[in-house]
Amino acid sequence: MADRVRLSLFCPSCLPGYHLPFFTAVTRGVFADHDLVVDILDPPPPPGTANTHRVAGGGADFGLTGVTYFLLALKEAGDRLPARFVSVIHQRSPLGAIVAEDSDIETAADLSGRRMGRGRYTGWLADECGQALADRGLESPVFVDLLHGDAPYALGRGDVDACATMVDTIAGIAAKSGLEVRAVALGPDVYASGLIAGDGVPTDVVERMRQAVVAAFALQEADPASAVAEFCERFPDVLPSVATAGWAHLQSYAAAGAGGVGAMDAVRWAATVDWVSRAHGLPPVAPERVHRPELAS
Repeated sequence: MADRVRLSLFCPSCLPGYHLPFFTAVTRGVFADHDLVVDILDPPPPPGTANTHRVAGGGADFGLTGVTYFLLALKEAGDRLPARFVSVIHQRSPLGAIVAEDSDIETAADLSGRRMGRGRYTGWLADECGQALADRGLESPVFVDLLHGDAPYALGRGDVDACATMVDTIAGIAAKSGLEVRAVALGPDVYASGLIAGDGVPTDVVERMRQAVVAAFALQEADPASAVAEFCERFPDVLPSVATAGWAHLQSYAAAGAGGVGAMDAVRWAATVDWVSRAHGLPPVAPERVHRPELAS
């Protein structure tokens, strides 16, 4: 008999391509092939740590989230967070700055002293861009506080010179800003996001979900248009072209690790936790509090 589980999404309107394989897993029977019935839940408001707390609190069995959001949630919970990563999606950080195509910003060094949007719920991306520049011995951008979701429009208005973001969101930023845009990649060689599971979810269920994720990503790679219609029907604010472009931009980051999407390495996890903690001034935490060690190579 199949196990019924709940999967809480990350930010479908921000990262539509990231979510397509999970809809493909439903429409193409991948979850069913792994003896799973998966109820897909919209992410809880507000954007940020709420998704992690939902999984830790038993409101979902699995969830998609960023490493930064997880570590921030762990701090909020006083290190008492019964959930951990079980599969990595962004094998390499897609952190970067989106600038207008005709901007004179070409490299990381050009961002020093320039105006970078810092959104209310996504200010962590700007903080990490600052850390990425500091790692290179460069001065920080000048951060401009913005309302949540306003950064692309601010770029289009000329109020900022760059948007701090994950570069696989570039198609959505182009659509909202009304500009031709390009990315200046800044991401360190660390994990950025993935699938978390509540600590109470049995290992065999977690393993089947991990296998289903790998299979779904393979199907999406073979057929990039798979489940786009179903995804956009559920999230009508997302253009199909933006969803498919997001998937195309995601692939190089999801396949960047030695084992490809889903793989986890203990040494790389330690480096990831260290970098994200430094970027946000977070207290040290054992990597085993962040991921299930028995699933890492």
